[in-house]
Amino acid sequence: MKKKKKQPVWPVVVTILLMLSLVGNGVFAVLYAKLSRDYKKEVEQLQMRVEEYYSLMQEREDALEKEGDQAAGRAPLREDSGEEHSTEKESGEEPEMETNENSAGRAMEKASGDSEGLLVDMDNPLMEIADQYLALREAEGEKWAVCVENLENNENFGYNSSEKMQSASVIKVFIMGAVYDRMCYPSSPKRLIPADEAYDGELRYLLEQMITVSDNDAANQLITKLGEGDFQAGAQVVNQFCKENGYTSTSIGRKFLESNPTGDNYTSAKDCTKLLADIYNGTCVGKEASGKMLDILKQQTNTSKIPSGLPSGITTANKTGEMPEGYGLGCIENDMAIVFTERGDYVLTVLSNELGGRNEEAKQVIRQVSEAVNDLFEKENL
Repeated sequence: MKKKKKQPVWPVVVTILLMLSLVGNGVFAVLYAKLSRDYKKEVEQLQMRVEEYYSLMQEREDALEKEGDQAAGRAPLREDSGEEHSTEKESGEEPEMETNENSAGRAMEKASGDSEGLLVDMDNPLMEIADQYLALREAEGEKWAVCVENLENNENFGYNSSEKMQSASVIKVFIMGAVYDRMCYPSSPKRLIPADEAYDGELRYLLEQMITVSDNDAANQLITKLGEGDFQAGAQVVNQFCKENGYTSTSIGRKFLESNPTGDNYTSAKDCTKLLADIYNGTCVGKEASGKMLDILKQQTNTSKIPSGLPSGITTANKTGEMPEGYGLGCIENDMAIVFTERGDYVLTVLSNELGGRNEEAKQVIRQVSEAVNDLFEKENL
């Protein structure tokens, strides 16, 4: 009988290995499919969050672009040649106007010193104040800007503070600075502009009238003196003073009470705050000149806005600017002030344009902002 031939083992081994491979691949495929589904779900959720973020950013960008287009399309307003407002004749305060702004997106500036960065900063203490007091005003088409500087640590916070706005008579503080710079304390003989006083003490008298009761004729006379008889040349002296000292949004474009002007007068909340901080620190022109300017500002007779929002007994040095509706010049309520408190001192500037006749309401808002800022300062949140 023939011996049965032994079958090789390797086909069996290969078969088993193939079966195990197929089973393994199937398990791996199942696991891979599950992991892929989970991963895909996570990716889809992440994509949704990213799309929501970019959608929000696009909405803000579109709103800012729309606001910019509206600002660019606005024709410059001009004074008509009608008679002056009766309160101007009594107090000398000139109505003035402004164009421009952006409140869309509520971009908040936070700056220290002269930094220019525009940041979306939810930690800015002015955000809550803006939301509480300014959001509804801006929804009605009004333009608002706020800037505050803690004079103890030089920390500066702003809301639309770099926006160029119609100055009204707050620009008279810049005129005062130019007079002291070029007539009283020139840095060199070449920069001296003769005061050409008609009587002894005329210059000081005109400065006090321009600031304390906002006399427009006094302001025009001082600018003309800076131009040695030429108002336009004097305006350029003021503009050069602003440029040299970093008040980059501030300029004189016309006379006070000028009929049919071809330009206007502008500033920003940041410029106003910087000027007052420079005066306080003795660096505007010089220590002695700054001291004299501060003395004049402390004699201000119109304290119905920022000072009126403060507790009694607090000293201020301020300058206002206002413009009633109905004269083709816009509608404005502005104030800039140094506030002296027991805890320390600070500067606050509040500018508002395009009020639509709501001047009294705007004054109340300025008082509320002043009170809120003072509360933050006293609680050491500024």
